[in-house]
Amino acid sequence: KEWTVLDLGRVAYVGEAILNGVSLGVRVFPPYRYDLPKELLRDNNELVVRVTNTVANEFERTMRFRKYKKRLLTRYLKEEKIYHKESFPSGLFGPIKLLF
Repeated sequence: KEWTVLDLGRVAYVGEAILNGVSLGVRVFPPYRYDLPKELLRDNNELVVRVTNTVANEFERTMRFRKYKKRLLTRYLKEEKIYHKESFPSGLFGPIKLLF
């Protein structure tokens, strides 16, 4: 089989690649690489990349969790307050490459 590899580079935090409606997988740790099987490639392709952040931004940046008592939010809330600065940057940072 001939393969092409999609390398998303740096992703914070979870990445999923979907080629022509077929999920190529979810990656939660680097490397964020996906094999692109030749049989999935067409003349015109649609590539969707989904990036999911941690709950840290939800806790810190929205009012969504303010309605709950802290004890109902588990200990993650306390730990998130310690590490939240590292958790805020999120997204697809790349560089994105096709490797042949």
